[in-house]
Amino acid sequence: MTESGSRNNPDNGERIISASELAEFDYCALSWYYTREGYRVPADRVERMNRGTIAHEEAETDRERNSKLSVTLIVAILLVIVFMFIVFI
Repeated sequence: MTESGSRNNPDNGERIISASELAEFDYCALSWYYTREGYRVPADRVERMNRGTIAHEEAETDRERNSKLSVTLIVAILLVIVFMFIVFI
């Protein structure tokens, strides 16, 4: 295993990507790339990275909220359809 946590296939030289690397890529492709290339964050950029982490967390919260709202809306529409079906038939 290399320093960044990736492994290489000794048979053909292809790089093996782990499930945790895929999760990291899904969360932030740029962060995954930098980690893969062995990039280390300079001390003067740590605050910027912290702001980026907060932005990611806020985006995830918004996504979760929108998902819950969508489910609630679908359930409400289905209830209205069932109510109309019962009343008018």
